Amino acid sequence: QIICDTVKDWTSAASNGQQSYAKIRNKLTNESIVTDTCGLSTVKDPAVADKIVGGNEASRGQFPYQVLLRMRRRDNRVMICGGSILNERWILTAAHCVTNERTGDPYVVAVEVTAGAVRKTDNGSDVQRVSADCVVANEKWIGLKGGFANDLALVRLPTGTTSSTSTATTTTTPTANTNLTATPLTLTHRSGGIVNGVCLPLRGRSGRPYEYVGKARISGWGVTERGKSSPMLKFTDVGLIGDDRCRAANHLPFPIVESMLCQGADRTSPCFGDSGGPLVVRVRGRYTQIGVVSTGPSQCANPNDPNGVYTQVSHFLNWIENTVSRNSHDKCFGFRLKQF
Repeated sequence: QIICDTVKDWTSAASNGQQSYAKIRNKLTNESIVTDTCGLSTVKDPAVADKIVGGNEASRGQFPYQVLLRMRRRDNRVMICGGSILNERWILTAAHCVTNERTGDPYVVAVEVTAGAVRKTDNGSDVQRVSADCVVANEKWIGLKGGFANDLALVRLPTGTTSSTSTATTTTTPTANTNLTATPLTLTHRSGGIVNGVCLPLRGRSGRPYEYVGKARISGWGVTERGKSSPMLKFTDVGLIGDDRCRAANHLPFPIVESMLCQGADRTSPCFGDSGGPLVVRVRGRYTQIGVVSTGPSQCANPNDPNGVYTQVSHFLNWIENTVSRNSHDKCFGFRLKQF
């Protein structure tokens, strides 16, 4: 049986009697899934207005785990998505950002990861841009054919050392774009910087995923009510509803399954370009990612349930751990990327 609590209750319960992240974080091949500073931000949470569609602009460093992904497709078009930092080499995002959303087939040839930015064009000393070298989508993801289930992918950044077996450039020197490197991210929170990883949820006592009901927060550079992608990182709080209510009111062309989270009929929602971005709650003062922006009605901020569907991260903890372990160093069991 899935443990069912409100987000508020879950946050409180997760705060009591748990070991610190420094002690419980998973370590795989000398590479932690999350860091011991995960989820910490130097910015105090402000009050939240109604909408990400036209709503709140983020402050510098407010969401240190947030990244902007630019994906170059085979037809040379560049699309944007959101993502979240797990550690120096791994970014969590949606599978439909890096594959054909109808079939699940790969169609992205290069990915640029931008960390530390609030404005898309930010180019200060805090901003890091890295060309990724490998993408692994969940093996059960087959796009709309599979009802948008298992919409999750991991993007890997290079080690920063030369390798003869990699098709991606992996040197510590900048590429032709002087701001773009082929190295891991540098997490700077410990030294007062604004780039840091997000925390992952702990498993329930039963080992099964939680069902989250209540408020959570999303952020991204997606389309606003003006119909254009936002130049600034924006955020808002959304209300999550239970699976039964979501299934009863579902207007989407696919079923709601256990590995999804549902947003109710808020006057706010993620929109095009927010895909792959993090859905978070605060646990012991740390941002903890419970979902990934997946899909929803064609009309953003739709008045019907569900107003947004998210991939539930706690359902995929084993997959995340196994994927990082199998694809450590230079191995890539997904598809390799060219230099962006």
